[in-house]
Amino acid sequence: MIINLSTLYIVVLLISACMAMSWGVLWRYYPTIGGSGFWMLANLLSAAGGTTMAVGEPMQSLLLVMAGNAMVISGFWMVWCGIRHLQGLRSYWEIAVLAGAVTVMLLLLVQESRIGRNTVYTVGQAMPMVAAAVFLLRRMRRGMASVLTALALVAGAIGNGVRLGSLVAHQEGLLATAAYNQFLFVTMLVVIFSGLTRNLGLLLLVMDRLRRNLQKLAAVDDLTGLPNRRYFMGRILEEQERAHRREQPFSLMIIDIDRFKQINDTHGHAAGDACLLHFSRLVSERLRATDVVARMGGDEFCVLLPETLASQAAVVAQDLVSAVRAEAAEWRDVAIPMTLSIGIADWRPARSATISDLMHDADLALYRAKRRGRDQFAVSPDAIRAARVELFEAASAG
Repeated sequence: MIINLSTLYIVVLLISACMAMSWGVLWRYYPTIGGSGFWMLANLLSAAGGTTMAVGEPMQSLLLVMAGNAMVISGFWMVWCGIRHLQGLRSYWEIAVLAGAVTVMLLLLVQESRIGRNTVYTVGQAMPMVAAAVFLLRRMRRGMASVLTALALVAGAIGNGVRLGSLVAHQEGLLATAAYNQFLFVTMLVVIFSGLTRNLGLLLLVMDRLRRNLQKLAAVDDLTGLPNRRYFMGRILEEQERAHRREQPFSLMIIDIDRFKQINDTHGHAAGDACLLHFSRLVSERLRATDVVARMGGDEFCVLLPETLASQAAVVAQDLVSAVRAEAAEWRDVAIPMTLSIGIADWRPARSATISDLMHDADLALYRAKRRGRDQFAVSPDAIRAARVELFEAASAG
């Protein structure tokens, strides 16, 4: 078999250049997704560094060889920087620059030794590869994409290590030239496929991040940042199933901002948005971590209170009514008074009520609060009757 290492080397450079263009396009269209810009630079540096070394070695130009090595090693640190950036962490791109400078200094120290130069090159690449693999497996969600990327990085580091070992063995006369060329061929293939797999894994990580961002957008209200109707309806169905298994109650509150249309007509829709944000902040500060508040549309909000009876939800409702009444919203130095109307209903294991029934009961209670003059809460009659029955049964049992 005729082994053309030069052809494989050209393939590596072309793949790096193509991947750099691909990451550049992704960065152009999805600039908010971290990592793409760093991985574009990583592949550019690998392509440029490899080309520089390919030109410098026949010319026996130590300067070009050192510059090429520095660029390739900096490129691998850029992979690590991009992974950190994807996670929203500081990239520490300065390390990539420093690594290139350190590489040049070390190569100057061992410039007369081929094994020394290759050791610097191999270790310099292995360090960011291993660091990135460890970060992927320890700090990121351990899915197929992160595992695949980590394995590709480790495979690349091992491939370079084997290449260094075969060089040492060849230099010491332990490995014939033909066998050494075979090792170079195999390790070059490992480098090619590990690079392709690494970039595929990184692309899958980006796709996973895009998917999660889309899911978040589909479940979050744009203005307030609270969950939206779709998320809330799914969450309350889950809570019903959980409450049924554990035979525990939960409560639902439906909230309207009183005379919200009047606020919009008087102060404008931007002021109305400020009032919605003001209310969202107040209600979020007063709920438990297990509670769920969602904007259902317009000025209507719903609150899910797990393991809570209507009588307990009434205490929360009174606190919300008082807090909103006491703290007016601010809009362009104008104080806009706000009040709430709240309807409360609860789901109990003894009842066979559906979620539609529960929301209907809470809605009726809300309109009862409005008919009474607003700025207050009302509890569903069914919840009141159920509480009375429980009190009566408890008294009878006592």
